[in-house]
Amino acid sequence: GTIPLYHPDQKLSSENCYLLGDASGFVKATTLGGIIPGMKQAEILAHCLNKDKDYDQEIKVLKKKMDLHLRIRTTMDKFSDGDWDKLVSLIGQEKIKMILEKHTRENPQPILLKALWKEPRLIYFMKFLR
Repeated sequence: GTIPLYHPDQKLSSENCYLLGDASGFVKATTLGGIIPGMKQAEILAHCLNKDKDYDQEIKVLKKKMDLHLRIRTTMDKFSDGDWDKLVSLIGQEKIKMILEKHTRENPQPILLKALWKEPRLIYFMKFLR
């Protein structure tokens, strides 16, 4: 079936009812993975319920990570076949593979920053950020 992708305006709660995981769209737009974001979401909700904290406030950090995945996905959707070939060629280098092996895909920011530092030609893809 269709995988529900993250949408920043998705309403996550109403009164004492909460949506979590795939039901709330907490699926990474880059990898279509939703187990870890859903589990983190549940962990945050449990913490908020146990400590009487504001869920909408506490979930903001996780939402920022989901926003980044969505931004990456919308950027990659603009690639031509040639752009994909170029990206695969650049990230296929050993120096980039080492970065990918050391970092989890849950938080892509360090991967992006370190990859840009090691391979400045990746700046080419910034033109798609518009």
